[in-house]
Amino acid sequence: MGRAYSSSVENSRIRDDSRDLYSKLYSQALEEFRRTTLACIWFGTL
Repeated sequence: MGRAYSSSVENSRIRDDSRDLYSKLYSQALEEFRRTTLACIWFGTL
C-alpha cells in the first residue's frame, strides 16, 4: 500500500515537472515569436 502510494506521488511529480517544462518552453517560444513579429513590423516601417 505505502509503496504504491509513493510511486503514484512520484509519477504525479514527474508529470508536474514535464508540465513545468512544457509551459516554460511555450512561454519561451511565445516570447521569441513576439520579438520576431515586433522586429518584422519595425523593419517593415523603416
